[in-house]
Amino acid sequence: MKDKNYKVVILDGFTNEEISQIVKAIKPMFQGRDIIFARPTFHTNKWTVEKLIEVLHEEIEEHKCN
Repeated sequence: MKDKNYKVVILDGFTNEEISQIVKAIKPMFQGRDIIFARPTFHTNKWTVEKLIEVLHEEIEEHKCN
């Protein structure tokens, strides 16, 4: 995992509308800082939280480099 220290919010069990409201409420509090919002999928639901966060960090770093 990269050294970057992202804030991660995992949203599970919420409707799309609820997620939208939560993101709108939280995102302004972290303006200018790195924050990741994630919703577990069928595939990632079996992962540990540690693995999910590690993969999210890696994906963000890869996306920034491209």
